[in-house]
Amino acid sequence: EISILNRWGNVVYKKKAYDSSWDGTSNQGVSFGSNQLPEGTYFYILDLGNGLQPFKGFIYLNRASR
Repeated sequence: EISILNRWGNVVYKKKAYDSSWDGTSNQGVSFGSNQLPEGTYFYILDLGNGLQPFKGFIYLNRASR
């Protein structure tokens, strides 16, 4: 299971059986208009469900045009 949190500690994305499909959109909480999250730093907690400590870290979401 993966949880993505914003800088205030609010969960903005959560998924069981994570498959590397997060595309920078939110599926948790209240959204106004688009579910696309703003560019910035987000924190993740990845729990493999094996009884070990979850992996924790950060990721930078870059919305640069292609």
